[in-house]
Amino acid sequence: PDEGGATVFPKAEIMVPAERLTAVLFWSMTPETELDWESLHGGMPVVSGVKMAMTKWMRINQWG
Repeated sequence: PDEGGATVFPKAEIMVPAERLTAVLFWSMTPETELDWESLHGGMPVVSGVKMAMTKWMRINQWG
């Protein structure tokens, strides 16, 4: 987007600006396979322009 659309991790106090052709990679689990609460995240409103997002899940075990 031209303005806004950052990804925010409030518990970790991190804000990643939305920039063209970039990605945010993070783990939602600790090395002990417990939920990492600091991975809680959300998107800030886009003020102008367009934000596109894609999700790729990476699993420890085979799915299905």
